[in-house]
Amino acid sequence: MKAFSLYLKLFAKNKFLFWTFIVFLLFINLAHLDGVLFRQNSNGLFLISSMAIISILNFVIFLFLSYEYFYSSTKANLLETVQTINLGRVKLFLLQFGVMLLLNLAISLNFIIYNLIFYFSHNFNSLFFLRQILLHNVINYFIMQLIASLLGWVLAIYIKRIPAYMISIIIILLGSTIMEEQIFSVYLNFENKFISCVQLL
Repeated sequence: MKAFSLYLKLFAKNKFLFWTFIVFLLFINLAHLDGVLFRQNSNGLFLISSMAIISILNFVIFLFLSYEYFYSSTKANLLETVQTINLGRVKLFLLQFGVMLLLNLAISLNFIIYNLIFYFSHNFNSLFFLRQILLHNVINYFIMQLIASLLGWVLAIYIKRIPAYMISIIIILLGSTIMEEQIFSVYLNFENKFISCVQLL
């Protein structure tokens, strides 16, 4: 636990990474406050579609944060230091990944809270819609951010900064195109089910 808190402090001491995360956290809070407070006439389709769109931005941010955080260990020569310890390299990456996982959980829980506030404040009264909210939170936020963190970790270990950023841009462009198609498909599928559910109420 002491070692984990140390690596958490290392992330916080990196002002660029720390403030990038804080600004991102403020942005998503403001975006969700807009949805919860100023879109009182919005329905469930607004919530589901906005969740899918924001997940693309989350992926980009977590890919960047994880790459820079893991890459910083190579710049600080931490890998060479821990290699002298039994399973030192594995422990280093597990501790660093634990920090990224904690950030992932913080962002994911933040989204879940706002989405539940939106759900209960609009009195949807639909278990189907509630399941969809939780499912989309897990897939669009937690899992997507987890994948981005793993990609950042792999890029930081094996690829230097400029090629890594070029690969990241390609991944983001390809991923966003695929996700746009998936978002449209999910949106239409959910729209049909949501309308059917509403008609039964």
